[in-house]
Amino acid sequence: MRSKVSTKHFRWSLSWLRQTAEQMREEVTARKQAQEELKTLNETLEQQVTEPTRDLEHSSEMLRSSPAVVYTRNLLKTSL
Repeated sequence: MRSKVSTKHFRWSLSWLRQTAEQMREEVTARKQAQEELKTLNETLEQQVTEPTRDLEHSSEMLRSSPAVVYTRNLLKTSL
């Protein structure tokens, strides 16, 4: 009788361990996928911010060095 109970308990324990291990594997896989997606989204966001910022900096530099702005700046310096 004892060996039947022990065998049943062992089988149940083994089944529970397999199910738990499978659930953990699925959770780890899902977490890794989410991390990869987050990494990709962060890279995309960084590109979306970097490109317009670079364009604005270029436009600002072009504006600062335009003849009209340089002339006005020099005119203001001499009149103060």
